[in-house]
Amino acid sequence: MKNSLTLIRTICLGAIGYFLLILLFACSAHRGSRIAPPVTDIDIPFQKHRFQADSGMQIRLSSGTQIRIEPGSLVDAKGNLVRGEVEFRVREFHSTNDMLRSGIPLNTQRNGSDRLQSAGMIEMRAFANDQVLEVAEGKTIGVDLAGYRNSSGYDLWYMEGDDNWKVRGNYRSDSNRYKIEAIRTLSDSLKKPRSPQEEEDRTFELVGNITEIPYLKPYAGMKWRLDDSEKIEVLGIQGRVHWENVRINKVKNRQQVYALTFTQFDRGEGSPESGIQKTILASPMTTRGDMKKRMAIYEKEVAEVERRERERQEALALAKREADLVQSFRADRMGIWNVDRFQKMEDCVPVYVRFDFEKSIKSGDRPIRLFALYDGDNSVMEYAPSDWKAVYLQKGKSMRLIALLPNDQLALVDNEKIQPVLEQGKTEVSFETKRFSAKEFLKMTTP
Repeated sequence: MKNSLTLIRTICLGAIGYFLLILLFACSAHRGSRIAPPVTDIDIPFQKHRFQADSGMQIRLSSGTQIRIEPGSLVDAKGNLVRGEVEFRVREFHSTNDMLRSGIPLNTQRNGSDRLQSAGMIEMRAFANDQVLEVAEGKTIGVDLAGYRNSSGYDLWYMEGDDNWKVRGNYRSDSNRYKIEAIRTLSDSLKKPRSPQEEEDRTFELVGNITEIPYLKPYAGMKWRLDDSEKIEVLGIQGRVHWENVRINKVKNRQQVYALTFTQFDRGEGSPESGIQKTILASPMTTRGDMKKRMAIYEKEVAEVERRERERQEALALAKREADLVQSFRADRMGIWNVDRFQKMEDCVPVYVRFDFEKSIKSGDRPIRLFALYDGDNSVMEYAPSDWKAVYLQKGKSMRLIALLPNDQLALVDNEKIQPVLEQGKTEVSFETKRFSAKEFLKMTTP
């Protein structure tokens, strides 16, 4: 009986141990996302674009990023080809401020020590009928990701399961040709039209004896404007000749444009002015009322030119704000893509850091989140309170420390306080911080 009892206990203990093993394995395999924005209110928002799955989509973002989704490229969770309306969401991260706000980690694995520095990161998601969509097998999304820094020596990374970074695919870096061409074509200001009141030099009047030339009676007192196709010097030359006849004919297919043909009869006197004929193009300017109409048209033309000029200047300003580079790749799945390389730590020194806010922290407060923003390398690293004994400060490159306090205030240690610590060779330091709210931080960091 004793032996059988022992055997039963052994079986029970073994079963419990096996159960615990399964439970622990399940917990380790089902880890949650590491993406944790410090403050929800300052998280980078998604831009949303709707399109028809059967038609595809091509969009250009203000940074210069372009995204192309071909028709029939998206499927639902069951692998069925999506039809109808799709909501595409996208957001970009190009600076340490962007990365801090998003809470996307830049160490390669959970609790990993390998840190990445970014030359541009993008997150893409798609939805239809409240379902998460994916890229169909064998299909890809074309991405030209804006690049604000030289990415030579970088790789294309993808965040697997919102948890671990892995190298995936290749990219090609090139100049942002759209920006170059846009600036070239938008650089010249538009010319305003000439005012009718400023065109007196192009106006003239036919003066003659109405009795001898009665067909000129309808044009008596009428002013004419020389056509733009004529050189203004013609009025000086023609005006000095004593013309004996003028013929006025409407020019076909040209509104209010007439051909005025002047004739000097051949009197056989050998005069150079004898027997000549000249034709000029002109438009009648009948009365003051006509000038008023012309001025009204002119003012409309000016308003239109000014509107187009404002649009030109706005488009030029937008083009100049675009990145100088684009990094092109094919994305075979939705999620977060990053042009990265490992951060070189040779110029980083581990320093034991303390802060002025630690004295006011209560035992029940949530843990302080501390971020090191390596602005010079475009990288962000989060340090748990247990790691503050060895926070890596970077010498000779711009960086900041930002802590998230329990009341959602942010505490800043700027580069001007960090670099002297490194120059003096200190390995332990207490920093005084600048405090500001999340909204103030957003104003400070949003262009």
